[in-house]
Amino acid sequence: MTAGGLFGAYPAWALTELYAFACVSIVIAFIDLDHHLILNVVLLPTLIATVMLLAVASLGTGEWVRLGCGVLCALILFVFYFVLSLIWKGGMGDGDIKLAFILGLLLGWLGWPQFVVGAFAAFFIGGAISLMLLAVKKVDLHGGIPFGPSMLLGAWLGIFAGASLATLYLQCTGLA
Repeated sequence: MTAGGLFGAYPAWALTELYAFACVSIVIAFIDLDHHLILNVVLLPTLIATVMLLAVASLGTGEWVRLGCGVLCALILFVFYFVLSLIWKGGMGDGDIKLAFILGLLLGWLGWPQFVVGAFAAFFIGGAISLMLLAVKKVDLHGGIPFGPSMLLGAWLGIFAGASLATLYLQCTGLA
């Protein structure tokens, strides 16, 4: 069974997680914008709630493969951000790395298209925001720009339009 509405055609069991994630996205984004931090006091309960709600959703749908896919995607995104933090000193904070794990878990549970679009979109959004801020001289090349909001916007793009954008990309490149 699926439920439409705001979140499209996702299993009804996933809607509680998506609504909870909407709330926590706002909190994380505003704290990161104001303080350039993504706090453990927000991330840890978010991780616990995400795991619990996705486990309940997997139980409700009988689709345990989704949970396995979510864990795999969480590990992929976590390792990717961790490696980026080693290569690009100061580019990614610990909060970004931990948030990547949570986003990978959620997006991976929803599906591969949502995961891929959400993961890549964060960098396109972050790059566009950085270019705009540089153009209006709000930051310089050495100024820190919080990346958490871009990660969250990318995730939401993956949630709302991941399947459509992935299909469009594959069709435009002749891969579908």
